[in-house]
Amino acid sequence: MNLVVLSGNLCKDIELNQTQSGISVLKNTVAVRRDFKENGEYVSDFIDIVVWKNQAEYLDKYASKGSKVELKGRWEVRKYQAADGSNRTANECVVESISILSELKKNEDSGEKHPQQQTLVEDENPSDLPF
Repeated sequence: MNLVVLSGNLCKDIELNQTQSGISVLKNTVAVRRDFKENGEYVSDFIDIVVWKNQAEYLDKYASKGSKVELKGRWEVRKYQAADGSNRTANECVVESISILSELKKNEDSGEKHPQQQTLVEDENPSDLPF
């Protein structure tokens, strides 16, 4: 079973993008603090995440850099060729469920209420995407 659960803080400003076919995608990094200290200080791991469709739009709308989040998903390792022709490997968490644990970014567009958690719906499996 490939299940990843992370709790940490978003490290970058939210930048929602669209694929050529119009699917929302968001890439970010989550700082996850370890439970122990090294040389008297806590150490954090910085983990790359990829968020698709509704979850990406949810994070864009209600989270910002520094927001504390709990993420559930799967670990994915993929190989690709960089622009310079070199072969690269990406290790990232593909997010399927999100809970924002800190104060939510205010939705300036409306006074609408929002869910505390956003979960991938059955027909929105990112592994079904054509790339």
